[in-house]
Amino acid sequence: MGLIELIVSQEVQAPELVKTLLDRTKTEVENDREKQGIIELLETVLLSKFSQLSRQEIEAMFLVSDIKQTRVYQEAKQEGR
Repeated sequence: MGLIELIVSQEVQAPELVKTLLDRTKTEVENDREKQGIIELLETVLLSKFSQLSRQEIEAMFLVSDIKQTRVYQEAKQEGR
């Protein structure tokens, strides 16, 4: 349900929703692979929903440690972005 809220949310609501969803993921999902998948899904939603935001603004919606674990971040880092 939270993911749907994020998809239909306004930009000003998104940071708080992302933090809530990340907290829920960390406490409710035990499998690390599933956690990573959910974090990447959240990032994908943010990247497509808020394409006008800079990478730094999107990263600010995540905890730094969470964003650095995502596949998108790792690939960008390897490409030297």
